[in-house]
Amino acid sequence: MNAVEFYPGIKWDYPPALSTVRPADLPDAFLQRLQISYRRQMELVDFGSSFWKQFAEKNADVDRILSSGDLRAIGNLAANPAATNMFWGFDATAADAVAPYFEDPEGLRASHVDAVCDRILRLAVATGAIRIEYPEASLDAPNLRDLDHALDAVATKTGALRFPNPFPHEIGVATSRGIVSYRPLQAIYQAFRLRELAQTFGGRVVEIGGGLGRTAYYARQFGIRDYTLIDIPISATAQAIFLAYTLGPDAITLPGEPHRNNTVRIETPAWFYVAQEAFDIALNADSMVEMDADHANRYVAVISKTCSCFLSINHEFNPFRVCDLPAAQELKVSRYPYWMRKGYAEELYEPGGMRRRVKSRLSRVKSRLKRIARPFS
Repeated sequence: MNAVEFYPGIKWDYPPALSTVRPADLPDAFLQRLQISYRRQMELVDFGSSFWKQFAEKNADVDRILSSGDLRAIGNLAANPAATNMFWGFDATAADAVAPYFEDPEGLRASHVDAVCDRILRLAVATGAIRIEYPEASLDAPNLRDLDHALDAVATKTGALRFPNPFPHEIGVATSRGIVSYRPLQAIYQAFRLRELAQTFGGRVVEIGGGLGRTAYYARQFGIRDYTLIDIPISATAQAIFLAYTLGPDAITLPGEPHRNNTVRIETPAWFYVAQEAFDIALNADSMVEMDADHANRYVAVISKTCSCFLSINHEFNPFRVCDLPAAQELKVSRYPYWMRKGYAEELYEPGGMRRRVKSRLSRVKSRLKRIARPFS
């Protein structure tokens, strides 16, 4: 990642901040749920030819811990994931990602700080909290006093905004709202977009490849309560750990468990293919083009039948693009550069059109009427 992509003249000078506090151990009951669910998922996983097969091989030690049944070892893994590469590929709190920052504190760590400051400004512009720069009149960065001032501006558009740091060795910039690292800023923008889209399409969301679960976390803070994550076993387990620390163990339904209302539900790709459950919005950010092409096409094919819209945020460096997939060819698409990261396209596909949206809304109205009538029956 470039340190400063949007504001090369940035002058803010912040030292890097490092989260150091080890969190409390998660309850044994939750760790037991986690271990049982992980074993079930591993029986179903199929990576095809995707990059994520190498990711799983890199985490053989994590697989041994999660498969062991040793709740103390699983608890230690959950409390200090940066001792392993469990989050490698989707979050910077991983052993191989953290090591360079300690080897060159004045170089790489400073570079990371610049990137965070840069994206905070970009987030403020993307959400409409501050005006977009007009280079024909000025080349200066937006006139904000400091990071807290910038985040206050963002909060006027997003509402409640904080940065939980549940794990040691998260590297970022210290603010009054917590240590801010790179990934949460992407997640805030994505959750903001989901909330915007929900006003048109409805608020039932499924995210394919949810990273650490940060977008699900912020979407919940922004009022989206019906959220499902679809992912492979180690990523799904990482999401469960992060969300258990930030939302609480009872706020999550794990793969293989009966779905409980008002929880973030985590499910497997196999479930998604078979369930054919209806959603209002599907999201994929920074992973579909790294999958096996057949798997990616199958996802889009299911989305086109079950979702009112599909928000894709992906780079186009790999052999195929989302818009090249056969299942995407007949879908209406709006395409534009992604606000938060150069080299990425933000695309909105509308598979179902107005008829699907009307049907979805009628279904939600009927469900609400049933709940209202139930106490009187």
